[in-house]
Amino acid sequence: MQDVFPTTKPSIILPTNTHVFALLHRCPLISDLWSSAVFSQHFRTYKHSYIHTLYPPLQPSSHNLITGGAGFIGSHLADRLLRDGYRVSAVDDLSLGRREFLEDAELHGEFLFVDADVSDLESTISAFRSSVASLGDIDTIWHLAANSDIEAGGKDPEIDFRNTLGTTFSVLLAARKLGVKRIVFASTSAVYGELNTVLTETTGPLLPISNYGATKLASEGLLSAAAE
Repeated sequence: MQDVFPTTKPSIILPTNTHVFALLHRCPLISDLWSSAVFSQHFRTYKHSYIHTLYPPLQPSSHNLITGGAGFIGSHLADRLLRDGYRVSAVDDLSLGRREFLEDAELHGEFLFVDADVSDLESTISAFRSSVASLGDIDTIWHLAANSDIEAGGKDPEIDFRNTLGTTFSVLLAARKLGVKRIVFASTSAVYGELNTVLTETTGPLLPISNYGATKLASEGLLSAAAE
């Protein structure tokens, strides 16, 4: 099992049935993050480019901002976007993320790291503006910032309310203020609760049993409303 807080940057291995919320046919604001990943029996392993599944597609050399950019997935995403020629800014308060995960990214001239708490609206707006000042207008926000310490969130509901749902709300308001039209959001299979069946994007009802799953589902609701 992967260490929740690894000391070195691991390769991407995601649990099966990682739920990704997509509104591809309703509004281009939200797009699928891992729709072209390859499944094996026990793990979904990153093998193909999810970047090019976005609709509309990313513009060449466009500015992509990643919240939670110093985390497990965010740092890998930063590396891939930079390798494909995009400008990248990573926003993270380093409460769970690790700055050393971004060592390769920081060798690029088209990368910016901003230390900021995305659960705080003014901090989020300031971080976004710093990113714009350095790398130009933001084309896409990849919203990965969330509480990944599930045990802590179970003991203290305020953690997920602030760091999972609160970050989504701040990102939406900041995106509106800066005129960013597209957000990519990664949800979780925890939105389904306990189901003894194969999960699909149409599986229901959605009955999360953890604060993490509940606030991820609430985040989907905020994004859905914003898309309208």
